[in-house]
Amino acid sequence: MQTYSLGELLHFHQKEKIEKKIKDFRCKDKSINHFFTKKAIIFEEKHICRTYINWEADSIDSFFSIAMGIIAKESIKKETAKLIFDSINTKQKTHIPVFLLAQLAKRMESKSIGNTLVNQAMGLIYEIQSRIGGALIVVDAINQEKIIKLYREFDFQEIEESKDKKIVKMMHYISTAL
Repeated sequence: MQTYSLGELLHFHQKEKIEKKIKDFRCKDKSINHFFTKKAIIFEEKHICRTYINWEADSIDSFFSIAMGIIAKESIKKETAKLIFDSINTKQKTHIPVFLLAQLAKRMESKSIGNTLVNQAMGLIYEIQSRIGGALIVVDAINQEKIIKLYREFDFQEIEESKDKKIVKMMHYISTAL
């Protein structure tokens, strides 16, 4: 399996070929399929997020997208906020910048590779964090026991649930060592 950024693929290959491969990809979640087939290229071209694609043979096996985001300061635990902002005056701050694990999906036929995808995404985020700083990774996880458990294995903590209870916002504090 090879991993490429969508930007690299668009730079080195015909856009139509990449669009066709993307349209052929299907995962179990309709909203993720919609993002990947309708928005991923636009978001890549407008620098809203970066999408990384895992290729197996001649098809897309899985992908993840990373973006920058913000989170309301009051939505994180006081202990975590203290770890992040202990030595600086943050009384004026109402929001905190975060890395957003925006999308993550595998092809329906793929064997369970969730750990691999989360590990890939977090490895890349940690690499970026070592260069520019940052303290938190946030993901809006589908509220399914299997998915929540996967993120807990990577030390994500639940911080809030959507009103319709379909999504659980989870946070990971980036420690100094990976």
